Amino acid sequence: MLLVVIFENNCQVTQRRFSIRLGVGLVTLLIAGFSSYLGIRKVLKIEPFDIFRG
Repeated sequence: MLLVVIFENNCQVTQRRFSIRLGVGLVTLLIAGFSSYLGIRKVLKIEPFDIFRG
């Protein structure tokens, strides 16, 4: 009986750890994607004349 309780708690902890890792990974990808989008958008707005006008 005690072994079943320990096993159930272990499965819940493992599932919770997986959920936390998945959530952190998704948030990280979301932040990286959004910052990349902002950077690319900023670079595409630059006109060549602004860079090379001596």
